[in-house]
Amino acid sequence: MEDSEKKNSNVKTAITIIVVMVIVVGTGMFLFNRVTTDAIYNTKKTSANAQGEAMKMQAGNAWLIRNREGEAKEVIYTFSNGVQTVEPSEVEPLDLFPRARARAKDYNGEIHVTVDGKVAMTLHDGLFCSYINLDAERVTTKEMDITDCTLAKKPWE
Repeated sequence: MEDSEKKNSNVKTAITIIVVMVIVVGTGMFLFNRVTTDAIYNTKKTSANAQGEAMKMQAGNAWLIRNREGEAKEVIYTFSNGVQTVEPSEVEPLDLFPRARARAKDYNGEIHVTVDGKVAMTLHDGLFCSYINLDAERVTTKEMDITDCTLAKKPWE
C-alpha cells in the first residue's frame, strides 16, 4: 500500500509542477507580447512626432528663405495620400528629407505658414496625427482618426 500512496503523491507533485510551469510560461509570454507591442507602438508614435517636427522645421526654413529674399507670403502645403500641393502655386513644394519622401505616400494633412512665419500643421500618417497650432513651439502627436486631424477641427483644443 505504501508504494501505491507514494506513486500517487509523486504523480500529484509532478502535475502540480507542470501546472505551475504552464502558468509561469504563459504569463511570461503574455508579458513579453505586451512589452513588445507597447515598444513598437511608442516607437511609431515617436517617429511620427519627429517627422512632424521635421516638416514644421522645413516649412519654417522655407519661409525664412522667402522672407530673406523679400517674398514672404502666406503659404499652405497640402498632402493628400503623399501628393503635395502648394498655394500659392509659384511657391516651391517642400523638399522632403529622404526618410520623409519614403513615408510621404502615407501622409495626409496640411501645413499653414503665415506671412510672419508662424506655422500651424496637422499631418496624419495613417495612425497618428502630429499637430501644432500657431502659438505652440512643439509638435504634439496623438493617435487620432484622420477625419479629426485637420486644421479646421483644431485637434489642439
